[in-house]
Amino acid sequence: MNPELAAAAVNQDEAVIVHEGQAFLAPINAIDPECVELACNHEGCALIKDDGNPDNDIHVQPTAAATSNDPAFNDDWVSF
Repeated sequence: MNPELAAAAVNQDEAVIVHEGQAFLAPINAIDPECVELACNHEGCALIKDDGNPDNDIHVQPTAAATSNDPAFNDDWVSF
């Protein structure tokens, strides 16, 4: 499964998608992953319309790199 769809999924069949500020449950098989991107906050994650900027998209990393706290091994690591 697409990692962005998986992160916004509430179960195996549905994901949260936001349109015009309103959150909806949508069937995962009806969502085109090329048209959405993941947005997360303290309440959770949802899919929003893709803004066309590939720099803020999820990039799947091998398991070892994805768990590394070393930015040299994980280019998506962000400190807050």
